[in-house]
Amino acid sequence: MLVDKTIHSINEGGIAPFYFLYGSEIFYRMEIIQALSHKLITPDNRDFNLENFDARETSVGDWLGAAKTLSFLGGIKLIVVRNLNDITLEDPEQKLLLEYITNPELDSCLVITVDKADKKRKLYKNLTAQSGALSCEAPQEAGLFNWVKSRARSFGYS
Repeated sequence: MLVDKTIHSINEGGIAPFYFLYGSEIFYRMEIIQALSHKLITPDNRDFNLENFDARETSVGDWLGAAKTLSFLGGIKLIVVRNLNDITLEDPEQKLLLEYITNPELDSCLVITVDKADKKRKLYKNLTAQSGALSCEAPQEAGLFNWVKSRARSFGYS
C-alpha cells in the first residue's frame, strides 16, 4: 500500500518538501502527519518548526511565508494546512501555490490535506499530479484482512 510505503520512507529519512494528502480516510492522513512530526519535530523546536493552518482562516501567503521562513535550530520546518476543500482559492493564490510547489524550499515540508479532491478543478488536478500527492482512501474489503495483519505485525503482534 502506498501510504505504508510513504510512512516507511519518512521513518527512514526520505522526506519530500511537499505532500498533498487527499481522500476520505482521515486515519491515513493523521498517520502521515504524525510520522512527519515524529521525525522532524523535537520538544526544543516544536514552537518554532511546527505550524498548523486552517485554510478557512488563513491565506496561501501565510502558508508560503511560513514555509519560506528559516527553521529554528536547523532541521526541516513542518507546515500543515487543513481544510483546503472548504475554500475556493482565487487564481493569483492558486498560481502562487503552484509556483511554490514546483520549486519548494528544501528546509521546509508543506503538507496540504483535503477530504475530497475534485480532479476536474484545475488546482486539484495540478496538486494530485505532484510527486508528493497521496490518495488516502480506506482499504477495500478484499484487502482488509491483509491490511489488519500487516498493521498488527508492525506493532509486534502476530
